[in-house]
Amino acid sequence: MNIGILGAGNMTNALGAHLIRQGHKLLVSYSRDRGKLEQVSQGLGGGTRAGSPEEAARFAMSSCSARCGTGPPQPCEPPARSTARSCGAS
Repeated sequence: MNIGILGAGNMTNALGAHLIRQGHKLLVSYSRDRGKLEQVSQGLGGGTRAGSPEEAARFAMSSCSARCGTGPPQPCEPPARSTARSCGAS
């Protein structure tokens, strides 16, 4: 399954490693530092890519947020063909 993960921290590394071992393909997104995002995607391996939140929504059959902060990322509308949903803290 193609999965988009928003975040590039410890949760993304732990969750991503588990998902890759299970045979899933990942696209990581939404980091304040593009270099860190690239580093995480390369470190995870398994064909993991780095991209924008919009790219993650297009790529993913499922997505999750693995980030903390003062609020959720700005929502993006998934393309019509995707089953990805955007959700934020309430």
